[in-house]
Amino acid sequence: MRLGDSTGERPSPALGIRSGVVTLALALAPAVSAIWAVPCFVTQDGPAHVYNAHILLESLRLGPDSPFASVFEPNWRPLPNLGGHLALMGMLSVLPPRAADRAMTTISLAGFAFAILWLRWRVAGPRGLEASAVLAALLAINMPWLMGFSNFLLGASLAVVTWGVWWGGRDRLGPGRAGAIGALLVLGYLGHLVSLGLAVAGLVVLAVSAPAPAAGGRSGFRRRLGWTLLSCAPVVPMAVLYKALTAEGGAFEPTWEQSGSWLSPVLWARRVSWIDPIALGRRDIAPVWSGMDGPWCLALAPSLWLGLGLLAAIGKTWGRPRSGAFPSRRAWTALAILLLVGSAAGPDGFGEAHGYYLAQRVALLGLAALVPALDWGEGAVSGRLAAGLIGAALALQSAFVWDFALESNCRAGALLASAPAVGRGERVGTLLVDIRGRYRSNPLLHADCLLGVGSGNVVWSNYEPRHYYFPVQLLPDLDAPPSQEFEDVALSGDPSDRRRRWEGLIGRYGGGMDVVLCWGLDPGLEPITAGWAGSGPVFSSGKVRVYRRSAVAGITRGAPRRR
Repeated sequence: MRLGDSTGERPSPALGIRSGVVTLALALAPAVSAIWAVPCFVTQDGPAHVYNAHILLESLRLGPDSPFASVFEPNWRPLPNLGGHLALMGMLSVLPPRAADRAMTTISLAGFAFAILWLRWRVAGPRGLEASAVLAALLAINMPWLMGFSNFLLGASLAVVTWGVWWGGRDRLGPGRAGAIGALLVLGYLGHLVSLGLAVAGLVVLAVSAPAPAAGGRSGFRRRLGWTLLSCAPVVPMAVLYKALTAEGGAFEPTWEQSGSWLSPVLWARRVSWIDPIALGRRDIAPVWSGMDGPWCLALAPSLWLGLGLLAAIGKTWGRPRSGAFPSRRAWTALAILLLVGSAAGPDGFGEAHGYYLAQRVALLGLAALVPALDWGEGAVSGRLAAGLIGAALALQSAFVWDFALESNCRAGALLASAPAVGRGERVGTLLVDIRGRYRSNPLLHADCLLGVGSGNVVWSNYEPRHYYFPVQLLPDLDAPPSQEFEDVALSGDPSDRRRRWEGLIGRYGGGMDVVLCWGLDPGLEPITAGWAGSGPVFSSGKVRVYRRSAVAGITRGAPRRR
């Protein structure tokens, strides 16, 4: 009997698979429709990824004649994150920029969901695929996805597929399958380093905790572990390469978002809330009806309903374990627990230069590893209850995605409507004020990068070149406005601090800007920007203004100066 069976009868495998795939497609439809139906649905980092893929593509097409050649240079070393940019370059070759952005957002969503469903089928067979499809869709609509961490999600999808490939031949490992697993790990490296590390860790945990081979006894177990480790061998040179790259970012400095006594229940409550990879926004907001926000909205939190559904499913799974199914569940449950505990105890990052949001990524793959372990018990009340609770969580999550889409359309749409006033071939500085919204993902933070795609504009707030693990870098010794300063101004909640930072940025680097694009109103900043421009805004609509430095203000066009 396969994992997840509640009777001795076997359904048609083809029928079960088809039903699961159809269920998943329907479950993802609301989120996918929001991506494509709302004109200015953008994730937080998605616009920056598109912009930098465009820079790379222009460098290949035009070489030194690229409009970005005097500012940016491609870094073609084998880097984590390179795979996603190569994929976007391919999309930009055949699609308009906004369509390419939407396509990547869709692929990172659907790819992760289908990978989870495929893993469930690979481990447990066709039973329970419909309920698993609903859970897979919910896990795919996660916080990293809405943040625009598409490179990580591509890598996470490959990690899940790698686990499934290993599981399908775990007791028949040999050169062919080990080579296939090694190739998947190499591709995973080009996706994201975190997902690669979790893929390798998952393989080792599964090799140790999976049921002993039916034939061979301890020698069969040692053979499986040996081939598993051998399949991970390609990771070694990649680790050496990455170790050399990290020297550019400085020493690793583990950081935790929360501080206090590790024995404090309050600390752990805050930590669990922070780590939650499903929550898209604050827990006191209602989707669509923003005027109804309040503490009562906690009852609408998808994470709450997901937690209740998982408790019901785990109770069904472990309440009456059956021989034969129990050992397989044990391996996947062990992997899920280790990843979830690791996300809670481990750091949230290793310093600004090395990336952040580590805990959410680890927790997300921990939840994905739990899917193959669940017994939905078709026909059982507990199984229907679990599936119903998770279905409710998915419905709420889809409503939040649409609410975010409408907010993005209103805010990012207004910013992008300034494109004609910003112009083409300009050096753009962006001043964002009071941009904090209801969601963890902020559609305004990097939306200005889209104004550089297809226009030849250099957008100085482009954050990727300041990180060694992205394939676009600033030219050496270029005295360019620091992207971090633009971001610090945008996220500052202190008006005096914001004024000090903006005054310093304009005073030091104003000569390298042709246009300043503003969002939000701060009377203390207006005189600084107007003084730089030598006049008032050339475009004003709602919270958006565009200032252009006039000739009388002493503009010096051309490449930024070198240090």
